[in-house]
This record gives sequence, structure tokens and C-alpha cells, in this order.
Amino acid sequence: MKNSNNDYAMMKLLHEQASKELSSGRKTMSNKAYRNLNSSVYNYDSKTKSYILRKDINACPDVPRRIKWT
Repeated sequence: MKNSNNDYAMMKLLHEQASKELSSGRKTMSNKAYRNLNSSVYNYDSKTKSYILRKDINACPDVPRRIKWT
């Protein structure tokens, strides 16, 4: 019984450590970083010096439609 309790305590400790590692560093991504990862969905507009989401792309509201590139 004691061995079982030690195993459970060790597993719980490892789980808590893994949860902390996975939850840390979850910062929001900048628009420029998002554009660099998804460059194929944007077209460059030289008049406004910005990237504009292509018309044929259906994206959720979180996706930036226009990214100024200065």
C-alpha cells in the first residue's frame, strides 16, 4: 500500500510540473509574427504599405484583416 501511495504522489508531482511547463509562455502572437507564419493568405498593398487578407479566405474574427508593415 505504501508503494502505491508513493507512486501516486510521484505521478501527481510530475503532472503538476508538466502543467506548469505547458501553461507558461502562452503570450499572444503579434500581427507580424502571424503574417510570417501565414504569408500565403495575405497580399501586399504597396499604396498603403500593408498586408491585406485575401478575399477568398474565410477566417475567424481573431485574424487580422490588415497588417501595417512599416
